[in-house]
Amino acid sequence: MRREIVTLAVVALLVVAGCSSGGGDTTTTPAYDTEAEPVYETPLDTETVTDAHVDALRDHGTFTVDVNATWRHGSSERVRREILVRGNLDTGAVYEHQAARGDVQQTYRFGNGTAYARFVSSGEVSYDSVTRGVGNATTYASGNLWGALELFTFDYAGTRAVDGERVHVYRADSLDRSGEFDPSNLGGGENVTVNRAEATLQFREDGTLRHADYTLQFESDGESQLTSVDLHVQRLGDTDVSPPRWIPDARNATE
Repeated sequence: MRREIVTLAVVALLVVAGCSSGGGDTTTTPAYDTEAEPVYETPLDTETVTDAHVDALRDHGTFTVDVNATWRHGSSERVRREILVRGNLDTGAVYEHQAARGDVQQTYRFGNGTAYARFVSSGEVSYDSVTRGVGNATTYASGNLWGALELFTFDYAGTRAVDGERVHVYRADSLDRSGEFDPSNLGGGENVTVNRAEATLQFREDGTLRHADYTLQFESDGESQLTSVDLHVQRLGDTDVSPPRWIPDARNATE
């Protein structure tokens, strides 16, 4: 149980510090333009890039984040978690939907900080009011990028066309950060060997993050573990963040 909690914490870090990887995009131009001017200079500074990403998102107002995360411990089967986040940076409102192993958790936070959660497990529905642990839209917007920048050191690969859109691509093939993000924290054990660590970031011309994927494969105290994340930031300015229909039921249940 401890191992699963630790690995879930890593997933949470990568997703929202504010979620199988490598789904990939259909590209129209396979080669990189290595002569292009990068949208962000390397080495990527966490605070600078994150702030610029959020500022650019504010120009759109709303956004959607789609995430697929996979983790596995030893010989156990892979567990997949799907996460959907809708945020409104003008009001601060945010909606989150998580699904894993047949269970669903939905959370909605109003701009004033009031938040409710809906749980579906084994066909049973329950509600709760949430007093902490749910950030506003800015928290989710910055967290999508912050975790990756703290874990990896990226090199600029160049630009390429992805689904008709020109994107700037940054790649990393190792964990180069230390301190609280040292690999020894990933598995909860003292003896950790990282066998594979890869990450890719795609930025739009305006500086917003478009796509990110991460793969961490390591051994902790002799047990193989895998965490893999594939994330898309999309529907900029075209995301509905109005309260879900279950909010009145949540209010009634929690009052």
